[in-house]
Amino acid sequence: MSTRDEYELRRWQSRGMFFDSAHERKVFRAQFRYWSWQLWSKLVFGVMYFGVMSEGFRVMIPALAQKVHKLPGFAFLYDYEATYRLDLAHFMAIGLLVAVMMTWAAVLELWLGIEERHTRTRVHSGRHQALVVLMAWVLLGGEGYVFYSAIGELGWSGSGFSLIGLIATAVYLSVMVAVTYKSVCLRNEMKDLMQERDHAATT
Repeated sequence: MSTRDEYELRRWQSRGMFFDSAHERKVFRAQFRYWSWQLWSKLVFGVMYFGVMSEGFRVMIPALAQKVHKLPGFAFLYDYEATYRLDLAHFMAIGLLVAVMMTWAAVLELWLGIEERHTRTRVHSGRHQALVVLMAWVLLGGEGYVFYSAIGELGWSGSGFSLIGLIATAVYLSVMVAVTYKSVCLRNEMKDLMQERDHAATT
């Protein structure tokens, strides 16, 4: 190989290394934004569900007020200040949070065509999509009812029907969907950049 050929080879190799490095930085930044948003949003909503939504479950289903340490195998929780107050409503609330965010993420991906674009195929049947949408709306409606019951019990909206409580519930549900939408967009951006990086590495 001549000196000129060696020079050209090193030049193209250095360009490839720079290209890969640039893609890696973009992917890293996208991953950082996505996981930071996930951590922040889950922490904020986790506190909200733990404190407010659990109260709504206690109002709707009094049996969920049972302390966890009274259940077989969980007596050790009574010995710790941070856990002896835990009841079934807390776990029901966190379960609802996970279910709502998962189903609405799936619905938004279906509506925006994100999943098909990444897989290149139609991966779900119409019945599957209809089921996911139905579950998402049922869970969101149930979440709204639990939240409305909770703020009524806590005295934020007064007794009986409250227009303020209804508006607060609508705003809360809108924020929940908006946060999930932001998560879907950040994950989509991350996947796009990862695909670009992988494509660049094979060309």
